[in-house]
Amino acid sequence: MRNSYPVRVMAILLLALLLPGTLSALSSDRNKPIHIEADRAEYDRQSGTSNYWGNVRLTQGSLVITADRLRIDMSDDEVTRMVAHGNPATLRQLTDKGKEVKGEAQEMEFRAQDDEVILKEQARVWQENNQLTGKRIVYNVGTGQVVAGGQRGERVRVTIQPEGAEEGGSGTP
Repeated sequence: MRNSYPVRVMAILLLALLLPGTLSALSSDRNKPIHIEADRAEYDRQSGTSNYWGNVRLTQGSLVITADRLRIDMSDDEVTRMVAHGNPATLRQLTDKGKEVKGEAQEMEFRAQDDEVILKEQARVWQENNQLTGKRIVYNVGTGQVVAGGQRGERVRVTIQPEGAEEGGSGTP
């Protein structure tokens, strides 16, 4: 059996070296209001949970999330956790440097306290023509740190385009 640990470490190091700080989300987004559109919504004030179904679209500043279902947990009028499900669920957000980061997965979990997005099942994160795919990707919105993989036998795939490469050759939508 091949040991894929060095491959994962190398992929993460390559991303860290080639994309330093470029994955950090636009810092002003967190101070913007959250807007949600959906076909159906349900809110339970006692539990602080709201659920949204059908063509869900959440925006907060430059952040855009689309999903089939979205659950938001709140405590003391603050969002603590969001879980988006889709086929796939998607996210887009600008960085402080004006670049767009995109992600997609069957499930995305946003943990406010940790400032993390966890993409699960058919996960993909990309910026311009550089991309990272795997079964599970953890993206720290504040620091820009990305960690992929972690399970035995799980493969992570990284595509890093040379500077100045033409757009469109990597399969990004």
